[in-house]
Amino acid sequence: MGRYAILSLPSDTEAQMREVHSEEIGYRRVRLLVDQAGRYAVTIEVRGPQGAWEDISLQSDRDLSLHEASLCYRLRCTEQEGRAIAWGQD
Repeated sequence: MGRYAILSLPSDTEAQMREVHSEEIGYRRVRLLVDQAGRYAVTIEVRGPQGAWEDISLQSDRDLSLHEASLCYRLRCTEQEGRAIAWGQD
């Protein structure tokens, strides 16, 4: 996978986080989450063949301040829009 590490959120960790914003782009979803301590995470999920969301998030998108998370969220949405457009051209 190169220089990026993929990290899946454990179910107990995800249950402790609240979704602030979410955007679906084709078969992908980008979410902005906040924990009880006020730290943010940006997740990227792809809809699998069974229709369930599978987490393909980057480890670097965890434990962020609000400013960092906002920038990261916008960047990930833009990236996923690009992937959706490229996917449609194949």
